[in-house]
Amino acid sequence: IILWNDTRAKNMVYPHAFFDGPPDHYQRTGIPALSPEFMVAKLYWFREILPEVIAKTAKLCLISDYLTLWLTGLHVTEVGVAGLTGLLNIQDQNWCPQALEHFQVNPGWMPTPMPAGSNLGALHPDLQSALNLPHACQFILGTLDQYAGAIGVANIRPGSVSETTGTVLATVRCTDQFDPQPDSGIFWGPASGDHYYQMVFGDISAGLLDFYRLQLTDPPTFAQLDEAATRIAPESLECTLPLTESTASIHATLCDWARDLPQGQATRAILEGVAYALNDQLCLLSMGTLPDHVTCAGGAARSDLWLQIKADVLNIATRRSDCSEATSLGAAMIAMAALTQTPLTDVVAQCVNLEVEFAPDPIAHEYYKASRT
Repeated sequence: IILWNDTRAKNMVYPHAFFDGPPDHYQRTGIPALSPEFMVAKLYWFREILPEVIAKTAKLCLISDYLTLWLTGLHVTEVGVAGLTGLLNIQDQNWCPQALEHFQVNPGWMPTPMPAGSNLGALHPDLQSALNLPHACQFILGTLDQYAGAIGVANIRPGSVSETTGTVLATVRCTDQFDPQPDSGIFWGPASGDHYYQMVFGDISAGLLDFYRLQLTDPPTFAQLDEAATRIAPESLECTLPLTESTASIHATLCDWARDLPQGQATRAILEGVAYALNDQLCLLSMGTLPDHVTCAGGAARSDLWLQIKADVLNIATRRSDCSEATSLGAAMIAMAALTQTPLTDVVAQCVNLEVEFAPDPIAHEYYKASRT
């Protein structure tokens, strides 16, 4: 089992145009660019370093596919998760022969792609007893965590936008048009019905706040940092998050802040920096036409201050769900829709409650706009 952030393939020498994929790769797969973190690079590492593993390979599983195989005996994948391999044709939701050939992936290894909400039936009988689950328990395919989170905050209609500020910062937009534009950097994946999800993500996110917190002596809670930042006026801020630097350089800056700056100053700078990164993602997805609001999820959505800063930076309203675990709720609603044969839109309308919006402050927005410039 190899996680997405495994770096074993980082220093490999790859064939020319390996990460570009075959011609029209973006238009088929919805993946604008590949990197050593992607599965195909890790497979290349095995071919070069441990070819005996490739020689013995019978099945290829994403981690969720392995769970499915273990619980049901079926070699199946969900199309939203499979889409991020760069090997799936997003429009027909089957493996892309050109991509498999380009990346030297054996088609016989691959699980059967199926949409989210597919009912695979009962669990394997032995596992029902071992896990103490009832015989009536059914296995329903979920979806990619970011898409489940979007569903969990009712981002299921074209034009709607949500963001998750967690380990990564991911902004997701629902659309009914599949139109990948060269050099856009936007990832595309399947949504419910005939819709698609557009996604942009990056590591300028809540993970930076946690990293900073852990550098402090006797690390405070997130609530304590939030309270300290609330007492800092934007115009009195003495530091800014260096968004254009590498993650390692940003971490070094945060270590300096933990030693030299008051906690409120450093925390406010991180909150504002992530809000600027969110603004960049939203501008990329919206292509000049911003939505009237963005729904926020992830741990950062529990902070009223952070939601207000985002609203002021973006100059649009932010809001959150009353459920703090939007991803789990989204997965549960997919299962509920499948088991009751109810349209997902109806289940979402029944289960998702969105709290009051945080309206942007025009004066604060002008300040942030001028500061960013």
